[in-house]
Amino acid sequence: MACVDCYTGTLHSGTPSGRVTKVHGLPTYIASPSGGAPKGLIIIISDAFGWSLPNTRILADTYAQKGNFLVYVPDFMNGYTLPNHIYGLSTPLLTPGLKASLWKPLFIILILICGTPWILRYLIFCRTEIVLPRIKAFFHALRANSPLPLGAAGFCWGGRYALLMAAEDGPEGRKGLVDAAFVAHPSKVKVPEEVESVRCPVSIAAAGADSIFSTDDVDKTRIALDKKADVEFEIETYEGATHGFAVRNNPAIAKEKKQGIDAEVQAIA
Repeated sequence: MACVDCYTGTLHSGTPSGRVTKVHGLPTYIASPSGGAPKGLIIIISDAFGWSLPNTRILADTYAQKGNFLVYVPDFMNGYTLPNHIYGLSTPLLTPGLKASLWKPLFIILILICGTPWILRYLIFCRTEIVLPRIKAFFHALRANSPLPLGAAGFCWGGRYALLMAAEDGPEGRKGLVDAAFVAHPSKVKVPEEVESVRCPVSIAAAGADSIFSTDDVDKTRIALDKKADVEFEIETYEGATHGFAVRNNPAIAKEKKQGIDAEVQAIA
């Protein structure tokens, strides 16, 4: 299931300051803290626009500098991400007003022509049965080779996989595969089944106006986590926010900018 908000948003200005290398076989963007030894390692599992989206890399830089974390953004999608130009084609569909409505059929046609091949590639090559083994292998390799506390941060498409990593068994001597997880406006989460399996602290940033991870899903998630006495959790609902707000908010709109910043603080708290 997808919505228009899955394919819209604002490209953020700024230049990512990290570096790109291969980590355990995957191209990976790395953001390092400037304040000395990192206190932990965060793996960002991106939304459908992938590991190279400027917004995601700038967010990784923010986590590194403000939270003193080492942050990895791997290419879990093997290059089959949605292209940034879909932003410009989809955003007018959300513009209110009669004049904007007259142009919407044209933009729908443009999306079908320019976007459909990319969306089909994404839907075919980023299926769970293809990407989940890749994500698991990466996290297990890190867990086996890094002494740092390990966290997962997932957004939209990646939100579900962050939850799944929070439910994974760790190697011998470790309670779980990750020590904590942050999940923002996830998609395709099987509620409550996949939530009930979580075994580490989890923080969820929910969008108040999200048709994908709906208010009903949020309520069911809260009930499922409440039953797990051994798992710490928090769920923050950002009223009026739409799916994708933690990554693709519009900084020119004060409320959206604040909600994006508040989600950053929630993630690294």
